Amino acid sequence: MFDLGDIVTLVSFLVIKPTLILLLIFWLLKQFTYDSAAAQFYCLSLGMLALLGLPLAAALMPAIEVAVLPAHNPAWTLAGPLSGTTAVLAGLLAIYLLGVFWVLFYTASGVLMVYRRGRGCPPCRDRHTLALIDELRAALGIGRPVAVVVVPSLHTPQVWGWRRPLLLIPPALTIWPAERQRRVLIHELAHVQRHDWALLMLTKLVCALFWFLPLTWLAGRRLQAMAELACDDRVVELAGRRLDYAEDLISMVKHARRQAHSDVVLSAAAPSQLADRIRALLDGARDRGHCSTASRIGLWLLVLALLLPLSSLQATSLPDAVARVKHYLVQPVSLAAAHADLETVDKPATESPATIDLAAMKAGLQVDSPPPMEQLLVVARQAPEQREDWVAGIAQPLLAPVQHAEVQILGYMPLVTVTPIYPERARRRGLEGRVIVQFTISPQGRVEQPRILVSQPGRVFDRAVLRALRGFRFRPYRIEGEPVAVTGVTETFIFRLTEPENPQRRRHPPPFAGPTQIARAPAT
Repeated sequence: MFDLGDIVTLVSFLVIKPTLILLLIFWLLKQFTYDSAAAQFYCLSLGMLALLGLPLAAALMPAIEVAVLPAHNPAWTLAGPLSGTTAVLAGLLAIYLLGVFWVLFYTASGVLMVYRRGRGCPPCRDRHTLALIDELRAALGIGRPVAVVVVPSLHTPQVWGWRRPLLLIPPALTIWPAERQRRVLIHELAHVQRHDWALLMLTKLVCALFWFLPLTWLAGRRLQAMAELACDDRVVELAGRRLDYAEDLISMVKHARRQAHSDVVLSAAAPSQLADRIRALLDGARDRGHCSTASRIGLWLLVLALLLPLSSLQATSLPDAVARVKHYLVQPVSLAAAHADLETVDKPATESPATIDLAAMKAGLQVDSPPPMEQLLVVARQAPEQREDWVAGIAQPLLAPVQHAEVQILGYMPLVTVTPIYPERARRRGLEGRVIVQFTISPQGRVEQPRILVSQPGRVFDRAVLRALRGFRFRPYRIEGEPVAVTGVTETFIFRLTEPENPQRRRHPPPFAGPTQIARAPAT
């Protein structure tokens, strides 16, 4: 038999609390737009752990009961169980359990299939491949042994397992070019080093428990996509050659279509999110670093600050609330005149409506953010001959000599713009980056109090940006004809270099394509 308290507890535990946690996680991801894939993956992983930690925290933390006061008559209660809806609630519970068992059964079937596939295959005996795997394990800091088997039915490598990971490779991997072998194996071993398979199984469990919440599945797909992007970043960090690795991914995905792909294994040739991965590889200014210790501590504290109060809150049934409440938050008060007759003492005083002086609230007007205006794009360039480079049907600008550079400025509309000078030291070292600066526009339209928000890589381009901001002039924002200061204005400066041209990658574009042309500055 179910009563009102049981229904409220189930709804809050299965719907309200998980939804609040997931909304917080997606809000944090929006704040981490410019952060690395590893940082976003860590944020999503903590969200999944928080969802699983709700029952444990609710059992350990003291309960904080929230009683709902009656609207009018406190004597009105729901006495007894909701016997008329017991059959409906039992049916809903059966549907929920059926969904949980179906997701768990599907996941277990996939794990069993991969286990059988690897158990019946011979181990890899190619000395060069085994030596390369040992070398990459040492470079990635993997202390666990990684078993390697050759699966004839595979066309691309796969990895699964946590304590004893198993690497499944196709027979053709031993004859691939050495650089391609290195890049692909770095990606697979990066999954092992990051414990991605264990977190993938954790995500499957969360999706099974909360299968009816669309945000859960969205977070699970986002977590798997961030895992692939983070491993791609490790490949670029250790092996470089972003364009060659992009070609490797496209080639492997084409071959992977001829084999059955399971969502319980991790593979560089996963067909999902391929376009986003290629786009991330071609972004030279993308942050590819690890999640810093300070960011991890901050995320843990934030998740705990949300999880502990949510797990302690428990709604009580309406009869309990009525029985335990001793005082209303607002009690009606009867006023009597000092010299009134006894017949009038028991009569309530006449209520007068409250008034609010809106004129007193207009003082101290502040402008904390600029009004919405169109964006400005300023590129330091001269229009060169427009050329295009095509990688497997994806339009990209043809790469020019490395001494060419460009600076893009995105943000608030200025009247006068000064393009930053690309630092010569950064040009020689081949550094690219992004700087986001926040400042105040004075009533005279000048830049005041500039503050660097994001600097990638750290402090390389800061001086050039701050020097250029001194020459910026903006149209003052006016309120009733009077110029006022505007705070919280941000500008984004993007510094890019181009790479040497490779004639072998030149392709004729299809007639329907329309690539975005990126202007470049001439060599100085």
